[in-house]
Amino acid sequence: MNNEQNSIENQEINFPVSYVLKVVVTQNMHPEQHQGLIEEILERKKVPFRFEDVKPSNKGTYLSFSIFITLIDKNQMDELYLELKTLPWIKMAL
Repeated sequence: MNNEQNSIENQEINFPVSYVLKVVVTQNMHPEQHQGLIEEILERKKVPFRFEDVKPSNKGTYLSFSIFITLIDKNQMDELYLELKTLPWIKMAL
């Protein structure tokens, strides 16, 4: 691990925090269906959000959603990522 990675990992997050969440999904249903299921999770976790963009991958295998979110604390952040990981069609959430 280089020093840059180490310094990033050790940074403290000051809550509340707002950023663009990237969610990459397999294109196994209509984009509106994916968006609706992601919205359900965000609403259930009480995360304020705004969908910014959706883009297909070059080969059309994946969709990338950009979602502006605000998290109030680490617990909310951890719960959100844990729930997103349970969905088999989500390949990555950053």
